[in-house]
Amino acid sequence: MAYPNRQSESEVSLSTVLTLALTTCVLLANIYYPQTILSSMASDLGLRSETSGSIITAGQIGYAIGILLIVPLADKIRNRQLICLLTISVSVCLAICSQSSGKNMFMTVACLTGVFSSVVQVAVPFAASLTEPEHRGRVLGLVLGGLVSGIVLSRTTASFADQYIGWRGLYLTAAAVTLILAVLQYRTLPEKVPAGNGESLTRILLSLPRIFLKTEGLKTWLAIASLPMTAAALFWSVVPMQLADCVLLTKSEIAVVSLCGAVSIPTVIGVGVLLDKGYGATLARLLTVVTAGAFLALAYFSDRLVSYCFAIALCDTVLIVVTAVVQRSVFLLNALQTARLNAVNVASNFAGSAAGSFVGPWIYQHWGFATVVGVGCALLSIDFVFCLRMTDVRG
Repeated sequence: MAYPNRQSESEVSLSTVLTLALTTCVLLANIYYPQTILSSMASDLGLRSETSGSIITAGQIGYAIGILLIVPLADKIRNRQLICLLTISVSVCLAICSQSSGKNMFMTVACLTGVFSSVVQVAVPFAASLTEPEHRGRVLGLVLGGLVSGIVLSRTTASFADQYIGWRGLYLTAAAVTLILAVLQYRTLPEKVPAGNGESLTRILLSLPRIFLKTEGLKTWLAIASLPMTAAALFWSVVPMQLADCVLLTKSEIAVVSLCGAVSIPTVIGVGVLLDKGYGATLARLLTVVTAGAFLALAYFSDRLVSYCFAIALCDTVLIVVTAVVQRSVFLLNALQTARLNAVNVASNFAGSAAGSFVGPWIYQHWGFATVVGVGCALLSIDFVFCLRMTDVRG
């Protein structure tokens, strides 16, 4: 997605950057609320424990579909209009989810929620388009900080909400907050006309397979990003159940433990600076190895709460560091097609995430928690091998 008259970092409105960060925070949180309250939602919706992961998977599959079908529109439609319209659509879907009478209705609307929430991936390249490449890491760091905040805080928010107002009250509240966000977006975001505005939608969509197949280096970057996403989804789909079953924590205590992932929020802002200085790939390799070790340690110390805290903090941090490194590198592959490159990249990530969320509870029920973290460790180890092929790029 190319824009005329790109602004320098100093000219970018702080309100614009913060609004885009808030957009990624609120909309992505809507997909991740079920992670720590799967048991309650599954019981209410009539799902068995081993298939409860499908609650998360529905939204993530929808998100991947939206990435492929909606996000490329950012190369054609004015971004403020697209972001506001899809945010309103998310609000409506959340309200319907809160009133769902059964699993089929919920899964269908949750999938649509994911489709419309994919507008998050319009906001990210939109933020990148506002600055020159040498300053882009800092702005992306702020916006991705909002994204990480949404993931981390959604778990704590959901656990507390489930205890006091129930998951249905949580979804209804989220619908109201999302609607308010749409008003803020309309009042704050600038109008930008994409350079590809004259290209037909059909041509944009048909270009995605060609971009995937022919863009040099893209498939390697996709593997590097999707493997930790799969490992993180696998981990988070079962760790709340493990904390309740093995460590005997209450919902409120699980909510507090999940806040260990909050260390990744300030980290991601600093990562933007490191990306601009050329240390992103080195940091990604280091964190991938350490996180794999933390997962392996959990298999042997599953009764120690500190082991979970350490793994949670590292899991969220490595996820966002690798995502930031890959996303920045993907944007540089073709400056005229950032929205489409981003669509292919994130769709691949969430396909892996959906798979991890779906199989996690099933593995947990049949082979136990040690097998879950063992698989996560293996995925991160493979990712490290791919990370060795990354090169640090400055500026």
